[in-house]
Amino acid sequence: MEHRGDGVGVGAAGGRRPAAGGESYALDRVAGKVSHEIVLRYRSGVTPEMRLRSGSRVFEIRAAFDPDQRRHWLKCLAEERDL
Repeated sequence: MEHRGDGVGVGAAGGRRPAAGGESYALDRVAGKVSHEIVLRYRSGVTPEMRLRSGSRVFEIRAAFDPDQRRHWLKCLAEERDL
């Protein structure tokens, strides 16, 4: 996870899957946007001000929550831009 500058990778302990997609125009070019559900081992303190990184891909966190309230997994709804 990163605070809009530094990054830590999305490891093999979790998973990532596309949930939706779309395109928009930014600065006279098409900018892709894909929403993802990313599941990680539970970690407290994850906020929408952070980002996730997987290799060269960067995902902006939109929401993060513990889906079963057992502190085993953390589900992040995230958006990847400029595909």
